[in-house]
Amino acid sequence: MSVNYSEVVKMLDTASAFDLYRLNVAIQYMLDDPRRILGIKRVLRIGQEIEYFDETHNTPIKAILLECNKTKVLVQNLTDGKRWKLPYYWLNIEQADTVINNSKGTGLQRHEVGIGEVLGFMNSRENVEMYGKVIRLNPKTVTLQCKTARWKVPYRLLFKVISAEYEAHEQREPLILESMPSE
Repeated sequence: MSVNYSEVVKMLDTASAFDLYRLNVAIQYMLDDPRRILGIKRVLRIGQEIEYFDETHNTPIKAILLECNKTKVLVQNLTDGKRWKLPYYWLNIEQADTVINNSKGTGLQRHEVGIGEVLGFMNSRENVEMYGKVIRLNPKTVTLQCKTARWKVPYRLLFKVISAEYEAHEQREPLILESMPSE
């Protein structure tokens, strides 16, 4: 079964805090169900490349499976080589699409942004579009590493950038006007 996370989040957007808490409790019981864990264990092999979802970075991470225990796995992150013990349910064994897109109006929402993603915003002081990579997710802002500086930008001012646009912007040379010799 494939879940459309954007639709689920849209539906839950109108739920009360208690409704969300109650669902959270029910989901946690389901996540801890030994039958579900066994179903995941059956498809795993030591040395296998897997993907897990990191809630801190809000993005999928590639890793190598090193060890399977009763309720957790030991993995090694392929990017930085760090080892992590993770619950089985963090593993994306179905290769599900983890993107959630359900912005209302302008800007992005916290769950739509991941560390390492390229985003843009309009610098109103200089009236120019700025592009940068997300280096930190804060509750109300994103920290972007732009070409010349770091910027803290509210989610409502951000927009997605196609990587080709970002690369072209980064490689662009400053416009130099040469003076013409007078005759």
